[in-house]
Amino acid sequence: MNPILLVANPASAMGRGRTVLEHVVAWFAQNGIATHQLVSQYAGHLFEALPPLLKENWRAIAVLGGDGSLFEVINVCLDSTRGNFATPLAVIPGGTGNSFAKDLAGVTLEDFLRKAALGTPQPVDVARCRCSNGSNAGRQWHKNEFYFINVLGTGFVAEVNHRARGFKKLGMLGYAVSVFATLADLRPYQMRLVMDGKVVERPNTFVAICNSRYIGGNMKIAPEANINDNLLDIVVANSISRRELVRTFPQIFSGTHTSHPEVEVFRARQVRVETDPPSLLTPDGESLGTTPIEVEVLSGKLQLMT
Repeated sequence: MNPILLVANPASAMGRGRTVLEHVVAWFAQNGIATHQLVSQYAGHLFEALPPLLKENWRAIAVLGGDGSLFEVINVCLDSTRGNFATPLAVIPGGTGNSFAKDLAGVTLEDFLRKAALGTPQPVDVARCRCSNGSNAGRQWHKNEFYFINVLGTGFVAEVNHRARGFKKLGMLGYAVSVFATLADLRPYQMRLVMDGKVVERPNTFVAICNSRYIGGNMKIAPEANINDNLLDIVVANSISRRELVRTFPQIFSGTHTSHPEVEVFRARQVRVETDPPSLLTPDGESLGTTPIEVEVLSGKLQLMT
C-alpha cells in the first residue's frame, strides 16, 4: 500500500506542533503505516518543497498543524496542479484553534490519525477568492487569487485576526484580547454584497463567507454551514454599537448570535463584496489581501479522508 505523505508544521501552537509530530510518527510506525515526512522549516517553505512530491503516488497527504497549515497546503496543491488535485487530504489538528477540524467529527488525536490511515475519501467543497492587493510577504500563490476551505472574514473579524497575531503567545486567550482591543477602533463601513445576483447594500460591521462552521477555534460563526452542500453561508453583521457588540459577542460560541436582529445569514454559490473603505481579509486565519473580492464555491473540489 502506498505511504502517507505527512506534512507538518512544528511551529504551530507556539511549538506544540513538534511534540504532536513525534506522537503522530510513533503512532503510524506502531500501526505499520509507512509515511514520508515533510516538515515546514519557515513561512513559504512548502511552496518550494511540496510541489515535487505531488508527482508521487500517496495514499493521502496528512496535514499536521492548524488552519493556516491546511490553508497553505491546499493552495500549494491546487496551484501546482492547476486545480486538478486528486490525492485525498487528511487533517491532523496540531494548531491553536483548529477551527476546520471541528467539522470532521473527531474528538481525540487518535480519531484523526485513524481517519488519515483508514478513512474513506469523501468530496468536500473549497472556495476560490479573487481579491484586490493579494500579495503577501513570504507567500507565493497567485497575487490576486487563493483558495480557502474554512472561513473568509472582512471588517471587524479580519481586524481582530490581524491584531491577534501580536498576542500569539497567549494562545486562544490572545484572540479574546484582540477582540476587545479592536472594539476601541470599531467603525462601520459601507458594504455592497452581490450574492448569486441578489444585491444587499448597508452600513456593516463584518462579513464572514463560510464553508464550514467555526472560526477562531470555538466560535460557531455559521452554525448551519456544511462542507459539502455546494453553498457558502454568508454571515453579515450590520452596523452595531460597541456596547451591543460586547453584549452579543459571547453568543457566537453557541451560534445563537444569528438570532440578533442586526445579524443576517445568506446562502449563495457566488459572492462579491465591496467595502468603503477597503477592508482587510482573513482567509482561514491568515491575513491576505483586501476588498473588493469575488468568491465562488468549487463543489467537491477536494477529497478528504473521513
